[in-house]
Amino acid sequence: MNVFSLLSQAARRWPDGIAVCEGERVVQTWSALEQAALALAARLRTTLGPASRIAIVSENRPACVQTLFGIWAAGMVAVPINYKLHPREVRAIVEDADAAALFASRDLADPLRPLLPAACRL
Repeated sequence: MNVFSLLSQAARRWPDGIAVCEGERVVQTWSALEQAALALAARLRTTLGPASRIAIVSENRPACVQTLFGIWAAGMVAVPINYKLHPREVRAIVEDADAAALFASRDLADPLRPLLPAACRL
């Protein structure tokens, strides 16, 4: 069983139900979240191999939910990393996990860029 199947079930049952909020603002319904995750999964499959590990470094943002479900929909492995770690610590985790890609929030991407292994896409 893939965790993405839980999102698919929710999208079928409550397509217009609220799935993701940021404070009081509704960000996505279940069906919108499913479609966004499937679109990300399709992009990931065209650029990365099956069962690739993908690191995520971000503050707690709505985009993290979409990214996680997109990774799972692609049949890949999410490697969440605490965004408060030093960039060198993030690099060590990315290397240890043999991550093929890294999703980072805009504020965190620039300090990480020069430290990442060449094989890891940002």
